[in-house]
Amino acid sequence: MSPPRRSARAPALSALWALLPVAASAQEPAPQTCGQVIQAALEASQAVAAARAGVPVARAQLDAATAWEAPDLRVRDNLAAPGQEPRVGLRLALPRWGVGAALERAAEQGVALSLAERALLEAQVAHAARLQVAAVRHARREVELAQRAAEIARTAAADSARAESAGVANGIAETLTRLDTLSVGVEAEAAAAHHDAAEATLARHASGARVDDASPCVTALPNEAQAHQERARALTGVAEAERDEAVRGLWPWPSFFELAWQRDETGGERTDRLLAEVGLALSWPGGAAASAARAEAAQASAQGQADAQAAERALADAHAALRAARAHLARLDAQAPELERAAALADAAERAGAPGAELRALRRKVLEHAKLRSAAVYAVEAAEAEVVGAGGATDEVIQ
Repeated sequence: MSPPRRSARAPALSALWALLPVAASAQEPAPQTCGQVIQAALEASQAVAAARAGVPVARAQLDAATAWEAPDLRVRDNLAAPGQEPRVGLRLALPRWGVGAALERAAEQGVALSLAERALLEAQVAHAARLQVAAVRHARREVELAQRAAEIARTAAADSARAESAGVANGIAETLTRLDTLSVGVEAEAAAAHHDAAEATLARHASGARVDDASPCVTALPNEAQAHQERARALTGVAEAERDEAVRGLWPWPSFFELAWQRDETGGERTDRLLAEVGLALSWPGGAAASAARAEAAQASAQGQADAQAAERALADAHAALRAARAHLARLDAQAPELERAAALADAAERAGAPGAELRALRRKVLEHAKLRSAAVYAVEAAEAEVVGAGGATDEVIQ
């Protein structure tokens, strides 16, 4: 009996197996929870560090706004007759009534603005980190599913090679197998590249941190919508305080008080006098600065209302997107019992030696559903992050 004929194309088909993924064994850092990764991203952000550094600056400006100016020491003498008319005094600048309080309120709102901007940056960094965590987990599932597809392709390639060796090869079936193997290899490379890029992006922004696969993304940080609203309120407060400062600056009010000692020498007689002087600050008519300040305050108030309306709409949109994503995931999960039966049937058919083509088709159907569900889970996680970022709670949309 002559040995079985071996196809000249079999080695080429076998070589395609090298395109399929192999599990990596590289040493990786211990995974952290989602919350720990978000905190790492916050600590690594230079923008957040700069915003945090701005808070003590704003508080120092508040202290400066509430402090009185140091008095001036004033010395005067007659140069034509030195020592005959000396005068020494202290001049103290007086804040206009209401102006000092307005400046203090403006400085207080400046502190609130600095805190809001810090919270806004923290919320934005946390939001971006949470989305990246979802992307990393989705990419890992893609790699796992690509490996399962690779196993199906390897089995198909092996069956095709055995058929060619036995002389019962089907040209169309063999071509389909080769094309499937090439397609799976491309998908596997794309999944691996997507995974590597997602992991690298997260590590770059979180000081090399690596997230686990299942921990919930729960943080106590303010959300973006709340931070935007606080920032808008602070900007409005600053504008209103500056408006009050400009308006009250139009009122006549003592601008300084000076207490001085003066000695006069006339005809050999010395006369010591204690003098008090008060200055009255006057303003030019028209009040253009006050009018501009009023307009800026009105604009800040209108902008704050517009921001609040935009935040409400963004939250409503985020809720709608999350409801849709959860509904799609629920529809896929409703098919889970049928998919479990299909997987069990495939296992039983494989043990019973069922035809390879039918078995692989069944496994591919199960795999396609798993891919759809992975994408749906990612959509839900991203939508939840958007809801939290818009100022809502994810349990609010469970209906």
